[in-house]
Amino acid sequence: MEIPSLILNFDPEQLLELAQDNIPLLLLITFLLMIVQNAFSVFPLLLLITINISIFGSFYGYLWSWFSSVAGAAVTFFIVRNGLQVFSKKKIARKLIKQIENNEFYFVFLMRIFPLLPNSIINIAVGMSAVKLKWFFYGTILGNMIYIFILTLIPIGLMSEGVGFYLIIMMIILFVMGVIIWRRYNKKKKQSHGL
Repeated sequence: MEIPSLILNFDPEQLLELAQDNIPLLLLITFLLMIVQNAFSVFPLLLLITINISIFGSFYGYLWSWFSSVAGAAVTFFIVRNGLQVFSKKKIARKLIKQIENNEFYFVFLMRIFPLLPNSIINIAVGMSAVKLKWFFYGTILGNMIYIFILTLIPIGLMSEGVGFYLIIMMIILFVMGVIIWRRYNKKKKQSHGL
């Protein structure tokens, strides 16, 4: 059975059998799928997270989903920023790009937590804009950390033993990190406007 049909008809046992328990091959397959998801949004993100959790377990599945989603977003961002703006400009509204450039971190962070647009559109639009690389990464890393953590709870079950405790700790850590980065971002923005 081919890999695309394995994904669409999700069967982790067949995926494991295909890879013959070869962890590097499984990591490569799931990494490539996450890049495709971030560039074209053909697969639902929840499906890829479920696959990762089924193969690697709850904790490592979450970490791998988070890492590969950030890496997939970065790959798409760099491809667009370094050569595909001509093709992308026709698809992305200038008004959206202006909003992104005015809000940088805030826009990327919120779009990652509340995905009103597909990942591919966010990555392409931000890649076309003048958003600084660091704000793209901060917004993507923190936003995906929170969003993927929430999506991870769906397949493993919110009421699983110990999940509640870890959820509270993780949300406190993420909140503190978000506040620190948001304050630094606002401070730098005010300095750049001479306020």
